[in-house]
Amino acid sequence: MKQLHPYLQIYLKSKGKFKKVLTHYMNTKKKQNEIQNAGGTVEIDNFIFEEFYDEEDERINIFIGKKHQCVYGIIDKATPDLVWLEWFNYHQNCNLTQDLVKGEGTVNMMTTFIKYIKEYHPDIKIIKLSDKAEFICSNVSISLYKLYMLKYSKSFYEKFGFSLDNTNNPDIIIKHNKNIENSKKNKIDKEFIIKELKKILEIKDSLFKFYLTQELIDDFTSYLKNDELVREFLIRFKILDTHCAIFEDFLNIIFGNYNLDTSIISLGAIYVKNIEKHKLTRKLTKKKISF
Repeated sequence: MKQLHPYLQIYLKSKGKFKKVLTHYMNTKKKQNEIQNAGGTVEIDNFIFEEFYDEEDERINIFIGKKHQCVYGIIDKATPDLVWLEWFNYHQNCNLTQDLVKGEGTVNMMTTFIKYIKEYHPDIKIIKLSDKAEFICSNVSISLYKLYMLKYSKSFYEKFGFSLDNTNNPDIIIKHNKNIENSKKNKIDKEFIIKELKKILEIKDSLFKFYLTQELIDDFTSYLKNDELVREFLIRFKILDTHCAIFEDFLNIIFGNYNLDTSIISLGAIYVKNIEKHKLTRKLTKKKISF
């Protein structure tokens, strides 16, 4: 069957508002052509966006970062009103003009990503993602769910206005809420943490043992205070490059022994955000670029 011309499709769907709908269609195509004319890349608010269409999988791939290491979004032909965030990672060099500021840089990156979607793909209403967020600390990947839950009693993506989608896993919100409740009252047991770190040190066949020494355990645990809330420790503690790996061990020890549920991470909890009514707060700064 011959496919209808796009204008005729618009006419049939416009319900008496053909001119308005056609103008929306033409503006959308014009903006998308801007990307193609720039070689598939555009710069918005000092973030590089690269976009290309995968004919085999029939989907649009959107990246931030010269090496695609920061953000990867997918718009599938089967779900044209939804963009799936395959990954959203903190790297200092995601922004062109300055390193991402911890605590602020990812917020700016997410805000700019939403601006980009609203500008170039205005039919998108929903952003979905799986909570695999992490930040890289001296080549060590640290779970942002664990860090944010222990430090702020919420998940990393909740600070962007995302909420858990319990469509396929109704128990996940119950587990998440229990984590919130328990994270607010967990206290440091310095002797227990030292004992657990020494257990790791004593694993002679560990491939990762090279980073851990008794001196490092003594140094890290010197920052701990008995009976201090874990969240209070995390607020005042500044991670040094030498502490990245042992800090990851610390988070794992807390989650593994302090009534916190890690299955949310292993199950790949789905978060969703409706951007249909999200308004741009200021005009985009756009610039065509080439590599």
